[in-house]
Amino acid sequence: MGTVVEVCEPCLLGRDWLRVLTLNWKELFKMQVGKSNQESPLGGLIDKYSEVFEEGLGTFKGPKVKIHVDHEA
Repeated sequence: MGTVVEVCEPCLLGRDWLRVLTLNWKELFKMQVGKSNQESPLGGLIDKYSEVFEEGLGTFKGPKVKIHVDHEA
């Protein structure tokens, strides 16, 4: 993982380098589950919380909440 810091010095590796490095970002961040979901930690989580990964919209079943959004956001 990279770290973002506020400094007044030039960056050693800034965003402009992302084009130069030509990494396969889709492959780097790909999540894959084995043939049996139990073969990987990700698969175990998908099995345990299968209702979270179902198709379609869901409904929050917890207490009532209010979301405040900054009008300038």
